[in-house]
Amino acid sequence: MKSKINKFQTGNKLSGESNSLSTSIVCKQEGFTLIELLVATAISIIVLLAASSTFITTYRLNQDVKKRINYEQDVRNAGDLLRTDSRQLGNFGCMKEPSPNDLAMFSGAFDANNKQFISTSDFSIPGLTKADNIKPLLITYIDGKYANSITGEKCNTAIPSIQDNINGSVYVVGTTEFDGVQSLYKIDYRNKSWTEPQLVVKNVQNMSFTFNYDQHDQSDCPQNANSPELDPSLETSTNGDILTKYERPPVLIEAKLTICPSGQYESNGSCKENTTEYSIKAMVRKGEVCS
Repeated sequence: MKSKINKFQTGNKLSGESNSLSTSIVCKQEGFTLIELLVATAISIIVLLAASSTFITTYRLNQDVKKRINYEQDVRNAGDLLRTDSRQLGNFGCMKEPSPNDLAMFSGAFDANNKQFISTSDFSIPGLTKADNIKPLLITYIDGKYANSITGEKCNTAIPSIQDNINGSVYVVGTTEFDGVQSLYKIDYRNKSWTEPQLVVKNVQNMSFTFNYDQHDQSDCPQNANSPELDPSLETSTNGDILTKYERPPVLIEAKLTICPSGQYESNGSCKENTTEYSIKAMVRKGEVCS
């Protein structure tokens, strides 16, 4: 009996010693104070704000560069189109050149005094609402497929079925029923009908044309090797009346485009940000030069 009691007592004693040991090894835990947390949070916010500001600025600059590159590519494409048409301006092969009266398909574009096959008159253009006070540019020439079929016996004869065999290209600033943004469009006249407007450059606020002519009249042209050379300077005019002064088209056409890169406008239609101007120059093969 005693041994059992002693064993029980011994067990209690050991248990008590174990409890005291566990109590003695408990460590004191410490954390951040409220002030430390506030300071760390404030520093983190400042760093994040600086990083986000840098990211937003870089992103905007990147978007601006992309827009400028896209517009420059569009203007280059417009230049390629205009130069292609300008090289053909007034070209009718060996056929007899049409008179302004023959170009009835472009009603309103040509008058009896315009013999240059180019016009900036405000004539009716299908499929497009033209912008006010911005003149279109019409270039006319013979159809390439028909020109390749001309044989020698047809030279110096009138172009048959002229409405079928004369082409025209119009560069005009305006809007369509599908896009209300004022832009530069190209519309072609082929096979007695107009094509649908082709978007060339978007967000064009203005377009103007300059025509350059070799500075001379017929009495100035040298007749032999001993004649004095002409002044190589060019006569420049933005006046539409210049198109009736000479018998031949200009030697150089320059188109100036004013673009709103942001595409954002004030209530009065002006661009909210700075506009960008581009210049396109196109040479004409049969321009007004001394012969």
